[in-house]
Amino acid sequence: MTRFDALERDLTVWFDETAMPRRPDYTTEIIQSTAALRQRRWMSIERWFPMNVVEFRRRTFPPFPWRTAAVLVALLALLLAGLIYAGSQPRLPPPFGLAANGLVAYAKDGDIFTVDPGKGERRWVTSGDEVDAVPRWSLDGVRLAFLRAPSYADQGAISESAWRVVVVDRERNLLAESIPIAGIDPDAFAWSPDGRYIAVGGARRTISIVDTVDGGVRPLDLVYDGLDFYWRPGHPSELLVRGLTKEGAGLYLVDVDRPGSADLVALDGDDYMRPNGWTPDGERFVFTRVADSPDAADPVSVRVLDMTTQAFVEIDAGFADVSNDGTRLLAIGRDRPCIASIDGGPCKSIADPARVFQGGFAGGTFWAPDDESIVASTDRGLEILDPAGGEAGRPPSWLTDGAESWQRLAR
Repeated sequence: MTRFDALERDLTVWFDETAMPRRPDYTTEIIQSTAALRQRRWMSIERWFPMNVVEFRRRTFPPFPWRTAAVLVALLALLLAGLIYAGSQPRLPPPFGLAANGLVAYAKDGDIFTVDPGKGERRWVTSGDEVDAVPRWSLDGVRLAFLRAPSYADQGAISESAWRVVVVDRERNLLAESIPIAGIDPDAFAWSPDGRYIAVGGARRTISIVDTVDGGVRPLDLVYDGLDFYWRPGHPSELLVRGLTKEGAGLYLVDVDRPGSADLVALDGDDYMRPNGWTPDGERFVFTRVADSPDAADPVSVRVLDMTTQAFVEIDAGFADVSNDGTRLLAIGRDRPCIASIDGGPCKSIADPARVFQGGFAGGTFWAPDDESIVASTDRGLEILDPAGGEAGRPPSWLTDGAESWQRLAR
């Protein structure tokens, strides 16, 4: 045996003895002392830190939704473009009620012109060999309609000639043109509130409805008894006309989109009813009662009829014209121009008898869109009347050549 063998034996014995469990003599006392004590919370590592902190994991972020972001950006761009486009479009006035004053249209020497009342600037709308007459602005001021006939037509005999209805825009571009319509009454020529139609009164006691998009013409299913007529505000397809049915002659409300519809509003009795216009809300209608006998003590009077209650107020005047705001009436009273409230009361004179307008037809007078002045056809020609009764002066120069329709603009 070498010394290395002795060393290996000694180490083996030492490791065995060292590895043997040893138990102190006081182990039993320690267990008895600690058995009754609860484990402290801080003794567990989980009590020191949340496990999601103790457990270190690799965090990842969700991918950015590039496609969704691109769609949102495109939608925002479209919305912005729409707002810019809408803001660049001209504002339009409502078809009824007060509006700003635009251009005045008139016919002269077979052509249509416009004039700016503020600047006096004139502009041709039409020119050529054909004869154009009776311009009428649409109620939103965007389009202009007029009557056109061949060059051999006599302007002074509109009711005896066959005229076409022509529609152009503000840039004088042709939009629609109807077939010839015989015997058009220039007083019976009116745009519908929504601009879809133009109603024209013609020969053979008919009213023609002209489509302003394609120029198509169809007759209204009613025997027309002459005179001017008026579209009802708030009811774009309803027209109040003087007609004749089996119930008799009088004022009828007709829906042009409903064939055979003709509701009686006011039947002629001992008197003769002549339509004069609506209030802007479409709830009251104004007409003139004309006595059949010229010797009657009260030959004419204006009546304002409530369509809902059928009640009416009567005003001592005749041939009224309703203001744009619907609060006043221009009428003829005691052979003088006068202004009355739509709710009744006296008709107060605003000018002398020399300036009494020709109340026998619709074109005899019309209010400016802002109601600040009135264009009247008098025995002395076209004149401007002041609704407030101010002193009449010399007619303005822009009125010299004519005035038949005043354009409405947004205020």
